[in-house]
Amino acid sequence: MNALSKVTCSTAVAMTAVLALSACGGSSGEGENESIVVAMGHEAPYPGEEAVMYAIPKGLGLFEDYGIDVDYQPTAGSAVAIQLVQAGEADLGQGNPSSVMAAINKDVDITITYNIIPEYGSGLAVLPDSAIESPDDLAGTTIGVASLSSSRLPEAQAMAAEAGLSDDVEFVAVGVGAQAASALSSGKVDGLYLWDAAYQSIQLGGTDLRVIRDVFPEADQLLDFVQYASGDAIENKSDALEKLGRAGAVAQVWAKDNLEEALDMFYDEFPNARSDGEGRERDLAILKFTLEQFDPEGSAQSGFGDTPKDRTDVTAAFLADNDLLPEALPADEYVDNSFVEAYNEDIAAEVERISKESR
Repeated sequence: MNALSKVTCSTAVAMTAVLALSACGGSSGEGENESIVVAMGHEAPYPGEEAVMYAIPKGLGLFEDYGIDVDYQPTAGSAVAIQLVQAGEADLGQGNPSSVMAAINKDVDITITYNIIPEYGSGLAVLPDSAIESPDDLAGTTIGVASLSSSRLPEAQAMAAEAGLSDDVEFVAVGVGAQAASALSSGKVDGLYLWDAAYQSIQLGGTDLRVIRDVFPEADQLLDFVQYASGDAIENKSDALEKLGRAGAVAQVWAKDNLEEALDMFYDEFPNARSDGEGRERDLAILKFTLEQFDPEGSAQSGFGDTPKDRTDVTAAFLADNDLLPEALPADEYVDNSFVEAYNEDIAAEVERISKESR
């Protein structure tokens, strides 16, 4: 599959993921708890959103306190997550705006309900001594993305298009972490288009990177990673959506001062990600970076989860201008900030309560 190929998700992959979610169950959990299924926008767990929005609040007992049962499921990418939500196998999905807005343009009944990362967190990563200084230097190069169903691929293609090089850049799947680092260091690819936390992980693993920002106009105004809900979930599980968002916000504030314990909660939930020694130190650094990156303070975001509509409109216009959307729909049609007040309710008091109970 080359740079000019359309990004599609095979039916087999989608159905495999659907069956996996079905096996976990989408109905209510035991007792009176409301069940929520979240389809992640990637496959391999790392100390990112699955830590701060799932593992840590679960480890703190917040889901139980708030009366919700949460099932977080990895997927092969944002496109698969959207298909699962569309099929009713998940209530919420996570992904980059390009895939989410493309689905909305196709009348998929989803609405953005939580802006996870306040600032756009990507760029073109190259080795420090690379001759590539800007997207204008990409003619004849190969750029690695996490997967060919990753929403970063359309953004990387837009970067090449902005430089007038759509036909001159090849994109290949290289994964993340050590696999992506090896692809870059060995010369298999000339650069990477992943996301900031993935770059942090690669550098902590010993591979130095030079990340080129401003790879297209208004890059600093784009949305980066969002959570969206099905129309059915908004209509029938609005209270649970509020509680889920609040639990994540509380957990993020608590975790800033409790990094070691927070990382252990992530490992408890995702034991295959557990690491000791240098690996643990790397994961602590990634978790610390994630908490800083997700913090809305000082950004255009008014509290956890808020999706600024001006940035949404800029993002939609950018995607439409680069033929990644048929048209730029107004943010009012698919952004719902009505949950934001509940997400941010009495966070400091909740953190204090948790801290007292753990003494």
